[in-house]
Amino acid sequence: MASSDRPDLSIVLRQMPHQSYLKRQNEDWAGVTDTKERKKLQNRLNQRAWRQRKLNHGAKEGATEGVSHAGERTINNEQLTSATARQRRDILDCFALDAMRNYLTNQPDTDQLMGVIQLNTINAMTSNARALKLQVDWLICHAISPFGFIGPMKPADIVSSSAGPTSLIPTELQLSTLHHPWIDLFPLARMRDNLLAATCVFDILTDDEEEQLWADLVEWGGNGTEGAGLIVWGEPSDPRNWEATVPFLKRWGWLLQGCGEIVEATNYWRQIRGEKRLPLQA
Repeated sequence: MASSDRPDLSIVLRQMPHQSYLKRQNEDWAGVTDTKERKKLQNRLNQRAWRQRKLNHGAKEGATEGVSHAGERTINNEQLTSATARQRRDILDCFALDAMRNYLTNQPDTDQLMGVIQLNTINAMTSNARALKLQVDWLICHAISPFGFIGPMKPADIVSSSAGPTSLIPTELQLSTLHHPWIDLFPLARMRDNLLAATCVFDILTDDEEEQLWADLVEWGGNGTEGAGLIVWGEPSDPRNWEATVPFLKRWGWLLQGCGEIVEATNYWRQIRGEKRLPLQA
């Protein structure tokens, strides 16, 4: 039989349907032989899929997704894909233009403040993603950081080869743990390790708690806790430009253990506004 007549015996690898809902590598029930553990993982992914279908159904019935009187159109804390990530950025760009127009015409809208803070946080994390030369969009729910696959390469070599900010140099834990790229975008190594420990290594946070943390940091009052987030005042690769709000510290302050830079930065920005220093210990 001529080589051209031979049947194609190659195997095409495709993602299993349930794997599109994975957030962590250890959530995949495929290959798990323990019946109890397998059922637990299946239930978790089934609940996540159900929430996604519910969100998709709601989006079809009401495409406006929530419009404020200032004209701000928001996206719910859904399972973000490439398309919805682009949609979110388009919406935020329109909102930014509207807020800037109001400011330049001396008609600032105080109701837009929370949206501006959210926009600054997203822009800051996107800027740090560019500095790290990430090839994935950190807003996509199922993205995986490339750093978790690097293996024995030294952390300093990664940034020195790309001339990125030293504050974003991946830690050993980042290089040895599969994780979502949003964790790579904070300019504090200890905070990144704390987040990894809580979400991937020790599973301290439940699935719902992890989604709430994401909502507090990125949604800012959408599906998150009102006012619980981080504020960025300048170059996002500099930890001195990040401030933690009081609601965030009350809810998630334990994630900043050992992060003295952001504690000092928080009090610095509070003093500039004439507010009292917080008796923080990190």
